Amino acid sequence: MKTPSLFEFETQPVRILDEQDGETWFVAADVCRVLEIANPRNAYGRLEDDEKGVRTMDTLGGQQEMMIVNEAGLYSLLFSSRKPQAKRFKRWVTHDVLPSLRKTGSYSLGEKLTVSQQISMSKHRLGLMKELMRSRNKVMREALGAEITRLSGSMGLPVPDLDGLGTVEPPQADLVADFWAALLQLDSKGIAYNHSKDPQLIGLNMPHLVELFAANGIQTVISTDVTNALKRCTDPQFLGLKAVDSIIRKTTTKCWVFKKPAQIQAQ
Repeated sequence: MKTPSLFEFETQPVRILDEQDGETWFVAADVCRVLEIANPRNAYGRLEDDEKGVRTMDTLGGQQEMMIVNEAGLYSLLFSSRKPQAKRFKRWVTHDVLPSLRKTGSYSLGEKLTVSQQISMSKHRLGLMKELMRSRNKVMREALGAEITRLSGSMGLPVPDLDGLGTVEPPQADLVADFWAALLQLDSKGIAYNHSKDPQLIGLNMPHLVELFAANGIQTVISTDVTNALKRCTDPQFLGLKAVDSIIRKTTTKCWVFKKPAQIQAQ
């Protein structure tokens, strides 16, 4: 029994065995996952006997028998796939993995880790990448990017395109300024949008504003970024979502309520 080395192709784990006789074997299930082959067992069964084998390997669930394929078997699977990643996967194997294995006996530098450690580190790295994809906070994204870079280096893996994993939230001040500027455009046209009877407050019903913006050719979009920025707004101060006795609809209407800023005159 030999412990496989865990590599990564475009965030997908690929386990590889480098035998003492110079033969390199790939775990068939990993290859089929990368190539999006729906039935790995059927694909494995179609290979010639000298293109495949079975090895007992350590996994998180204990020792298990794994179907493996050699280079010839790998190419047979590649030729059977029409997925766009097949060409990239072949190049990764032939230009990166195999030359490095033949030259150094290892694809990555550094101390060899156990399968459990490799899988744990790989899962942690992928988790950080998913968190980076979700995060839009600039400081948090920088911290996550630094940790992904550090972890990738320690695993001997390339650093992924961090800028391609999500985006930074637009500056709050710009979003708020654009929103209030759109309301000033409504003011200039004499269009009522404030549902509040209190002269010190502004009551905004977002679906109503969307209709007004569209009807008056105002390009401002009330996106999630905008509403999140408005919730943190201090000038004018956001007071909360409240039921307002609307002076426009003459009925109770759910509104975003703000203290009226000086630059917006009473309706």
